[in-house]
Amino acid sequence: MKGDDNVMNMKFVKKILAVTLAASLMVAPAVTAGATTGSSEPSQSDSTAPSTDVEPSKSDSQKTETTTTESTSSSNSESSSASGSESSGGSSAPAVTPTSSVPGVGKSNVAGAYSLKTIPGAAVKLSGAEIAQQAGLASNATVFVRVYEINAAGSPLALKSINNAIASVGGTYIGAVNFDFGQKVGAKFQNLPEDVEVPVAFGVPKAYQGKKIGIVQIGKLGATKILEDQDDNPASITVPVSGGLHAYALFAY
Repeated sequence: MKGDDNVMNMKFVKKILAVTLAASLMVAPAVTAGATTGSSEPSQSDSTAPSTDVEPSKSDSQKTETTTTESTSSSNSESSSASGSESSGGSSAPAVTPTSSVPGVGKSNVAGAYSLKTIPGAAVKLSGAEIAQQAGLASNATVFVRVYEINAAGSPLALKSINNAIASVGGTYIGAVNFDFGQKVGAKFQNLPEDVEVPVAFGVPKAYQGKKIGIVQIGKLGATKILEDQDDNPASITVPVSGGLHAYALFAY
């Protein structure tokens, strides 16, 4: 009886092993197929994961394009503005010349830096030697002048004093200059003493020729003085110009 029981137990174990092996063989292909599918094609949930690509989104591209456009526009605007300023400066700022002349008077006797447009020229009537003697200059000094036009934008206080002085005599403003009367020793410029006075002719614009012309001198602390014409040339007005820096404005009565 004992031998028969052992035989029956062996048969039972073999059946269990057979069933287990069959189950293993059926599950293995499914697991293998699932593994292969998962490695070759991402699942739908994987495909919706955020991408790590650095390509900008449409909104980012629009921002970049807008920024570039604004930057370019700003650059062009600045360039245009700069170009306009240069053009404006070039068209309105008179050229600087080493001398000047006045119709009916001639060329200035003193070299310098003249920048005139509204007022057609300025001519110093005395020679440099005569002025140097009057001012008691050293032998190595050269008389030199700097004459340039001014306006309300650049010299508001001077123009305010000028306009007040002209209004007091019922005149009409024509134009104004800074006249810096000095000397050069080497490359150094120094003003002449204020008690030095030299006759200087200023050109009168054609629109005002034939009218009575006067000049307002603006000195230190805004002190004003009305200067009368000392010549009979309708194209010019001659007045005494003081040493140092002063403003002179032409006006018509």
